[in-house]
Amino acid sequence: MKNYFTSVIAIRNFVTVFASLLFFLVTPSLHAQWKHCNGLYGGRITGLFTIGTTLFADSEEGFFKSTDKGETW
Repeated sequence: MKNYFTSVIAIRNFVTVFASLLFFLVTPSLHAQWKHCNGLYGGRITGLFTIGTTLFADSEEGFFKSTDKGETW
C-alpha cells in the first residue's frame, strides 16, 4: 500500500513539474503585441487572408490589399 501512495505522489509531482515547464515555455509567445498600422480605419475586419506575399482584408468599409506585410494598405 505504501508503494502505491509513493508512486501516485511521484506521478503527481512529475505532472506538476511538466505542466509548469510547459506553461513557462509557451507563455512568452502569448505576449505578442498588436502594432498600429496606417489604413483600415473604422469598421470591422470581417476577413483576413494571404495569397503568396500579398495580404488581403475584408471590412465593412471595403476590400483592402497590402503588399508589404500590412505596413501600408
